[in-house]
Amino acid sequence: MEALFDALYNYLITTPFGELLAEEEEEYKLYNTEAPEEVTSPYAVYQLVTSVPDWTFVERNEDVLIQFNLFSENDTCEEVSDLAAALCDALEFQDSELVIESAKAFSLTKVASLLSKVDGIWCGNITFRIIYKKGD
Repeated sequence: MEALFDALYNYLITTPFGELLAEEEEEYKLYNTEAPEEVTSPYAVYQLVTSVPDWTFVERNEDVLIQFNLFSENDTCEEVSDLAAALCDALEFQDSELVIESAKAFSLTKVASLLSKVDGIWCGNITFRIIYKKGD
């Protein structure tokens, strides 16, 4: 799973989504599973929701759900909405762009999204389904 997490991070920081999360040169507020306590908004966290093996006699595939949580402390939902749009543009149906070590993605689709505001913080939750062929 680490190869998938690395692939997502390395790809996303090269997109306009990554630019929105750039803090300083080569530092991005995009975190695997948990953000540091002192992080300022906007920032994003991604985590594994499920991972299910899917195989045939000749192929070994992995079917995973990855959830992205996008956070903003702005008064309006504009910043988190911009992050969500940039994330969807970067990932949805871009399976040829996502290079996973010793594997090949062949399906990348958004399956769910939610926008909410809790204690003055906007949160966008977007879940993507990634199906990839595992390496031999």
